[in-house]
Amino acid sequence: MRLGRIDGDLLAEPRVEIEAEGANGVVVTGTADFEGDATIRSAFECGALRARDGRFRAEGPLTVHGELRADDAKVEILGPLTAGDIEVDRSLSLRSAATANAIEVGGSLESDAALTFQRLQIGGHLRVRGPARGGRVEVGGLAELGPVEIEGLGVGGKASVASGTVRGHVEVGGVFTAGGPFTFGDLEVGGLAEVGPGTGGGVEVGGRFRATGPLSIGRLEVGGVAEVQGDLKALRIEVGGTLQVRGALAVSEGMEIGGTAKVTGDLDAGEVDVGGEVSAHLARVRGDAQIGGSVQTEAGFKARRFELGKRGRATGPIVGEEVELNKGADAGQVFGRVVRIGRDCEVEQIVGDDVEIGDDCQIGRVIYRTNLRAGRGVQFREPPQRADPLPPPPL
Repeated sequence: MRLGRIDGDLLAEPRVEIEAEGANGVVVTGTADFEGDATIRSAFECGALRARDGRFRAEGPLTVHGELRADDAKVEILGPLTAGDIEVDRSLSLRSAATANAIEVGGSLESDAALTFQRLQIGGHLRVRGPARGGRVEVGGLAELGPVEIEGLGVGGKASVASGTVRGHVEVGGVFTAGGPFTFGDLEVGGLAEVGPGTGGGVEVGGRFRATGPLSIGRLEVGGVAEVQGDLKALRIEVGGTLQVRGALAVSEGMEIGGTAKVTGDLDAGEVDVGGEVSAHLARVRGDAQIGGSVQTEAGFKARRFELGKRGRATGPIVGEEVELNKGADAGQVFGRVVRIGRDCEVEQIVGDDVEIGDDCQIGRVIYRTNLRAGRGVQFREPPQRADPLPPPPL
C-alpha cells in the first residue's frame, strides 16, 4: 500500500507493506493498528501504534506521539524512533537513536545507538551499544550497556557498563563490571564486581571486588577479596578476607580486615583491626591498631595504641603512645610512652617511659626514662639504660 496522510485511524491486516506516496512519509493522526506481520518502508508518524501476533518492522524514521504497544509481537525499528511510552511483550530491536518516556519489554531489548528514556524495564536481556541516558534501569536477567548517564541500575543476574555515571543505586544479583571511568551513588553486588577508576558512595560486594584504577568511595564492605590497582580513599573499610591496594590507602574512619592487608604505598587510617598480616611502606593510625599476625613496613608503623597478637612479627619500627606485644611476639624497634612486652617475646630495641617485660624474653637493648619492670628469665644483650630525655622515635 502507498499512503500519505490519514485523518483518523489505520487498521492493517496481516502481511501488509506500506510505502509513502510523497517525500513527507506517512502520517496517521489517530491510532495505527497492525494485526500480524507488517513492514513500513518510509517515514511513519502516528498518534498511537498497536502491533499484534507477528513481526512489526519500520525501516524509516518512526514517530509515535502516544503509546507504542506490541502484544505477542517482535518489533524492529531501523530508523530513528521517538515515542511516548513503549510496551513490548516479546522483543524490541533498535538500530538508530531512540527516545521514549517509559520503555517496558518482557523479553529482550537490543539497541545499536543512543537510547534516551525516563524509565527502562526489561524482563530478560538488555543490550545497548550506544549511550544510555535517562532514569532508572531494571533488568531481570542480563544487562550489557555502553556509556551510561542514568539514575539507577537494578539487574537480577549479570550486568556490565562501558563507563559513565549512575547517580543513584546500582544493585546486581550476580556479577557487575564497569570497564572505564565510573561514578556511582552506591554499589551492591551479590557475587563479583569489577570497576574502573572513579568515585562513588558505599560499595557492598558478597564475593570479590576489584578496581582497575584509583578509587574514592564511602564505605567498602567485601565478603572475600578486595583489590585496587591504584590509590584508594574510603570512609570505612570492612573486608572478610584480603585487601590489596597497589598504591596509597587513606581511610577516614577505620578499617577491619579478617585476613591480610597489603598496601604498596602509605597507609593512613583512623583505626586499624587486622586479623592477619599488614604490609605498607609507612603506616599512620590516628587511633588504635590491633594486628593479629604480622606487620611489615619500610618506614615504620605509628599509632596512638598499638597491639600485636600472639606470636606476631613486626618488621620496621613500631611507635605509639601505648605499645603492647603479646606472648611469643617478635619485633625490631619499639618506641612508646608505655610499653608492655608479653612473655617469650624477642625484641631488638625498646625505648619507652614506662616499660614492662614479661618472663623469658630476649631483649637486645632497653632505654627507659621512669620505670622498668622485667620478669623471670629475661635476657638482656646489653644492660638496660636510663635516659632523660629519651631518644626521639624515627616517625
